[in-house]
Amino acid sequence: MNDFTHFILGAEYASDYTYQPKNGGSEVQTRDLDRALQYAKIKQAYDNAISSGFASLDQFKENTNIGADGIYLDINLETGDRSLKSLDTRSTILMNASPVNGNGSERSTTKATIYLPAKEKRWLDKKLDKYVESSADLNKKPFNHTLIDDINDIENSSIESFFSDKADIPSDQNKKIWYEMWIVHHTDQIIPETYDKINRLGIKISEYHIVFKHTVVFLIQANKHDLGKLPSAINYLSDIRLSKQPSILRNGDPVERQEWVHLLKSIINTSNGKKGPIIGIIDTGINNAHPLLQPFLPSERTECIISGHEHVDNDSHGTGMGGLCLYGDLTDLCYQRGEINISHRLASVKIFSKKFNHPNQQYLYGVLTENAVERLEEMGASIFCLALSEDDEECRGEASSWSADIDKILYHGGECDRLMFIAAGNIDNLEGLTQETYQGNCLEHKIQSPAQSLNAITVGAYTEKVVDLEHSKTGNVLAPPKAISPYSRTSYQWVHPRIKPDIVMEGGNVLMDRLWGARYPDDLSLITTSADLRESFQSFNATSAATALATRLAAQIKSLYPELSSLAIRGLIVHSAHWTDEMKNIEEKTALSMYGYGVPSSRLALNSNDKYATYIFEKTIVPFKEGKNGKAAYSEFHLYTLPWPSELLMSMGEENVKIKITLSYYVDPSPGERNRLNKYRYHNASLNFDLKRPSETTEAFIARHNKVEDSYQHSSSDTTKWNIGIRNRQRGSVQSDWIECTAAELAGRDQIMIYPGSGWWKEQKIRNIENSIKYALIVSIETSKTSIYNEISQIIANKTPIGLTI
Repeated sequence: MNDFTHFILGAEYASDYTYQPKNGGSEVQTRDLDRALQYAKIKQAYDNAISSGFASLDQFKENTNIGADGIYLDINLETGDRSLKSLDTRSTILMNASPVNGNGSERSTTKATIYLPAKEKRWLDKKLDKYVESSADLNKKPFNHTLIDDINDIENSSIESFFSDKADIPSDQNKKIWYEMWIVHHTDQIIPETYDKINRLGIKISEYHIVFKHTVVFLIQANKHDLGKLPSAINYLSDIRLSKQPSILRNGDPVERQEWVHLLKSIINTSNGKKGPIIGIIDTGINNAHPLLQPFLPSERTECIISGHEHVDNDSHGTGMGGLCLYGDLTDLCYQRGEINISHRLASVKIFSKKFNHPNQQYLYGVLTENAVERLEEMGASIFCLALSEDDEECRGEASSWSADIDKILYHGGECDRLMFIAAGNIDNLEGLTQETYQGNCLEHKIQSPAQSLNAITVGAYTEKVVDLEHSKTGNVLAPPKAISPYSRTSYQWVHPRIKPDIVMEGGNVLMDRLWGARYPDDLSLITTSADLRESFQSFNATSAATALATRLAAQIKSLYPELSSLAIRGLIVHSAHWTDEMKNIEEKTALSMYGYGVPSSRLALNSNDKYATYIFEKTIVPFKEGKNGKAAYSEFHLYTLPWPSELLMSMGEENVKIKITLSYYVDPSPGERNRLNKYRYHNASLNFDLKRPSETTEAFIARHNKVEDSYQHSSSDTTKWNIGIRNRQRGSVQSDWIECTAAELAGRDQIMIYPGSGWWKEQKIRNIENSIKYALIVSIETSKTSIYNEISQIIANKTPIGLTI
């Protein structure tokens, strides 16, 4: 089968339309309340909280000469969905919100913590007065009923109100621990004011802090007594989280002799890589004196950003990552005939080593990662590899300071010109597992932070390494061929479901010996370069190895298509992924949490072929425009009319074909507990895609989504089924899905719509947001029998792009 280049079409074939989404769903039901009693109940609770709260604040100021400008209140809400927005106003600021699970027959409610400035003491009194005054008219809903009806109780906040994970609340009154302190970025002075107050309280605070659009994260070392002072001292305190330390993801021992180095070096062609793309490895440093690495990693592209330490690799992890990013599994190269062409290069910044990872030296790893990316970018890197994770078993899928900072790093002020791969995290203890139980063990171990990053590609591990001749008589491998690697974590138990990992790559297998337990023989691992030059090579495995392989594939795509953006390369890798037969045997929800979109095909990511044609589009959408009161309203959607081989597809009749669509964009993050209950508050805006139905007119297709075109007759329901599903795929910022149908049905599906969804940008005034989102759209047609590439190529050559604005 012949390989061809993909069709790179930029912003061609797209038209811009005015967009106004349709409002769906039924009206929210109100509670059946005696409003006079509700008024009296909430009035009393509020008065008590205000009186005691400001009395305690005044006493704290008298004792310390330090104090906040207001108090914090916990408001228990019946639902929270309707009324949280009413708590985030000019008068009050929503600090955090979380569900409170009911016991027995009780329903789940919502606890919201707000900050109430002293000058706004009468905030709720005013609302209550209007509420009770307008309740007399039984034919109308009273003023402020959405909020007042929803309130169950109001209390003063305690330090426990600011812990999103209650397990992190300290039990020891005196033990000092490092915590992340999240503060709403409400004024320009909040950073110097916070440093000043924390220092005056005698609490140790790190020089590192992370600034988001609406949040600042500080690192403090405090005991429970210290923490108890914070609500009385600090303005706009949002939440407190235990600071997690990263764990290194490494296994393996040296395995090969030094002679192999000279043999491999003699057949490596370094000329193609001299101007190729650069992979930036953020790890434990790399020993660039290794003969196989030195041609692609000069000393001027190695650095350590931890003061007092050299860039050399003392852990052998970064050097192993470097070898895999360059060559892949060296075992495969040993059997390769002829010249080995390497078309990319390396750069390295060391941010971690076990030698400086001790309790007295704490870092915000989001800050270190941000600094590392900036240094690597100065060295020419645009593709980044990160195989470190927090040593934490309780990641629930919501943003951490590290993962959110990575989202900010990749968004890069709207440039979206960086690409990062992150390891999902490893399972360390594999003892006692069997072929029957190991997959359940993977499901029980959650993917670790920062791999919940929306913008990065999270990489898990599967394996095809199942043969170990040396030990086959004394044990059995755990994983069957093309199934999840025993090392790999999953998102199965995340509270916030999402397709993570995005993809999986080879991570090795494990042998369960009947006498010795879990063993990690070389035949079941990958082989890569070692920092120990006397040994030259080491075995390597798990999600670190898988992440290096994925990063290498990205560099290969960038080398072949240098004009493609990071968003397009990211999309191509996910677009080329597929589930193996072993993966398809698992229930869909479980498979998505284990494998994401599956195993990327390097051949399909790099090239089209006779029966597989890929279109790549890149464009910028303006999701919002100025609406009432200067706030954002929806602006536009894009309609692609594809250069489509309709006549050929019709002539193919019942032949089975597949259309696959991938949409890739980055979000501008707004992290924090205050946004956790609303999936649209973390994103600046979301993007979605849809495909025209077989017999649908353009007008009817548009009318399904756009209120502006609502006068057109709606099309009939669609009987075809997306494989991932609209709801599942829309949880991420890289969305991929496919439909299998007959060629005749596909002939009429020649249009794709890209349209915006809500996000925190929509709640801002237009002048305060960037208001444009770059995206890449990838579409492929795959046939089972008929060659299709040349027909599409001829259509593109003869057709004039549309590019209209309506």
